[in-house]
Amino acid sequence: MSLTSPLESAHPIPVLPKSIFSQKVPTHHGHNILVIDDDPDFAAALKNQLETSGLFHVDLALDPFEGANLLADRRYDMVVTDCVLQDWDGVTTLENADHLIDVDPTVGDQWMDMTPVRVLFCSGAPIRLVDLRRANKLKHFAVVGFLPKVTGLASICRSVEKLMRGMTEV
Repeated sequence: MSLTSPLESAHPIPVLPKSIFSQKVPTHHGHNILVIDDDPDFAAALKNQLETSGLFHVDLALDPFEGANLLADRRYDMVVTDCVLQDWDGVTTLENADHLIDVDPTVGDQWMDMTPVRVLFCSGAPIRLVDLRRANKLKHFAVVGFLPKVTGLASICRSVEKLMRGMTEV
């Protein structure tokens, strides 16, 4: 299937009433967060809870490949990721995103000379010391905390809010 311009289309383009163009569309002025988690129920619940506050816009990646690609395509204010993902762990996902950012000439200036993106690990499994050491070598990401999922959504959301306000304790 190929795209055609409206001029080439056999169907006329409908004319929309001006009132549609004058309606205000809600805009988001908060922080952009990426949640990388292969548990779709947890990811959706976290997204819903964070966005309900009105402070955040949340994108979801339900697998590490999608997560690495989203991170390479767009700069986020924070990443909340599981430590244990199918195929890759959370640190490997960030390492691959780090590599994509460095080698992709289309990334542009959005990553240059900027502070690293904050990363909060949120997992049902503890993070291993060896993984933390690997994470500390990342160029574009900085680990700011770890929370077990059993802490609960409300506690995780409070921690995200604190971290985004610049507080260091979670």
